[in-house]
Amino acid sequence: MSEDRLLKARIDGGHAQTLLNDELLQAAFAAVKKAYAEKLLSTKVDQSAARETLYQAHRVVGEVENHLRSVLDNGKIANAELESMTAEPKKRLGLF
Repeated sequence: MSEDRLLKARIDGGHAQTLLNDELLQAAFAAVKKAYAEKLLSTKVDQSAARETLYQAHRVVGEVENHLRSVLDNGKIANAELESMTAEPKKRLGLF
């Protein structure tokens, strides 16, 4: 991966970490998932289409959280790769 892409992945990972640590965003995810779950459980027997929609909506919130975790993980990997790239020249010059 190019250095520019690694740098972008590292920056994006930092942003993802900030979002995942944000209490307001985490509370919003939890509140939305809870609301969808409550609505899902309160549907009537003949409301299968509504249940399917609510189920999918509930899952989408989790998908967003998982995407942020994936971006964070990619950023950590990119950071390690960047650190390894900067350590290599120092090793070759005997500076490390």
